[in-house]
Amino acid sequence: MKIWDYIHSKELILTLLLIACVVLYINPMHLYMFTRMQMYILGVLVFGVALFAAFVVNERISDERERMHTDLAGRIGYTVGIIMLTIKILVDNSLGKDIDNWIVFTLLIMIVSKIVTRVWSRIYR
Repeated sequence: MKIWDYIHSKELILTLLLIACVVLYINPMHLYMFTRMQMYILGVLVFGVALFAAFVVNERISDERERMHTDLAGRIGYTVGIIMLTIKILVDNSLGKDIDNWIVFTLLIMIVSKIVTRVWSRIYR
């Protein structure tokens, strides 16, 4: 089987749209200069697509194997997020830059929410 047999078109389109929006927003090569209003609109678009990808796209799980794949994707996404935020904090600290409070807060919320979810799961499940 080819890899395209495993990728759903909705996932592919959403992923490409999110990557395109983030690359436009970050402008890594400084190739273009948007006005303040255009950057605001692009930021709202990135926010909207990210929220849609995180919350609205429904996962229909029909058996244990699909549940395992969904859980694995969630664990890998969480782990990569933690690693990237930690690397950002370490790089900023080593370069003598001020560490962005939102990054530290986001890392804290990710870790605390995982711990609270585990405790809740042990109590009520």
